[in-house]
Amino acid sequence: MGLCLIGPSAALAQFSSGSTGADGALNVTASTTLDLPANGIFNYTTITVPLGVTLSFNRNALNTPVYLLATGDVLISGIIDVSAVNDANSPAAGRGGPGGFDGGFGAFQGFPSGDGQGPGGGRADAEYGAAYAFPNSGGANTSIYGNTLLSPLIGGSGGAAGTNGASIYGGGGGGGAILIASSSKLTIAGAITASGRVGSGGGSGGAIRVVAPIVDGTGSLNVAGGNSYLSGTYRGSSGRTRIDSTDRFAHRSLSLGGKGTRGSQMFVFPPNNPRLDIISAAGTAIAEGTAAPVTVNLPVGSPTAQIVRVQARGFTGDVPIRVKITPENGTAATFDAVIPAGNPSFVDVPVTLVVDTVCHVHAWTR
Repeated sequence: MGLCLIGPSAALAQFSSGSTGADGALNVTASTTLDLPANGIFNYTTITVPLGVTLSFNRNALNTPVYLLATGDVLISGIIDVSAVNDANSPAAGRGGPGGFDGGFGAFQGFPSGDGQGPGGGRADAEYGAAYAFPNSGGANTSIYGNTLLSPLIGGSGGAAGTNGASIYGGGGGGGAILIASSSKLTIAGAITASGRVGSGGGSGGAIRVVAPIVDGTGSLNVAGGNSYLSGTYRGSSGRTRIDSTDRFAHRSLSLGGKGTRGSQMFVFPPNNPRLDIISAAGTAIAEGTAAPVTVNLPVGSPTAQIVRVQARGFTGDVPIRVKITPENGTAATFDAVIPAGNPSFVDVPVTLVVDTVCHVHAWTR
């Protein structure tokens, strides 16, 4: 019997970022904001972000995470930033980064302050700061979500709106979500940042995952939560960071913020690419893959008891889900259900909506 030894070069060649290379080489020479494609995926050959330069992104219609894929090396000496967009220093809600969630809307004309969006959104009645990998800094919001693999990839949640004397503030937006993958080597000498922003309740930090055979450098992955105008206990929690690499020693000098984990799960997208789609809300059919967020605005006099139909595709068994209804002004509510096994399969979820205000509808696995 012969013995076959696989050297380092052969082992590294087994991983592919999935990039087609269709977008060519990205060499950022000045601070730049790119428009996200509809699916959030960039297909580069190489990526270079030099010292003193910041690369950021405009959200797309579906507010997907950012996926930077490269067939060759990635060098980040400057900053890649998917943080929440702005501080909520007015009644307007703070906008989350790409893949993150907006904060709550401030009270106006008799309408109450709104809760933050997202699975860890802050609540205007008490838990203003958003949660993600941890409870918010006051510990009242314990709606922790996500997993150590960052699969699926999901951003930070928004803080709740509130008042400080005569001042009305929206909630801070949550940090965005980004995955950067290279088929060869990824060096972080600068920083990747997905921070939440300040509001009456701070938005939570987002999510950062990097995948390459070699991940090295002395830089940082930052996912801090945003501060609060009202109280230090209403700060948003930190998010999640993850490094996956076949060389477990090269990345030991990198700093991971939030709940940071390291491993060797060498995939970019999960097998079968499972997905949830809201295909009907309050009697309105929604085509699968529609590039628009799901909102409902019931006129006065409408029944508040409604149905949201959620479809699962690509899963291998029953799928426990949670549907969240977040009015722009008012209290959010969650509704749990299980989608039976099938591909595709769906479940009708009874929900309660608020009339005469825009309600945002989201669904996640539990």
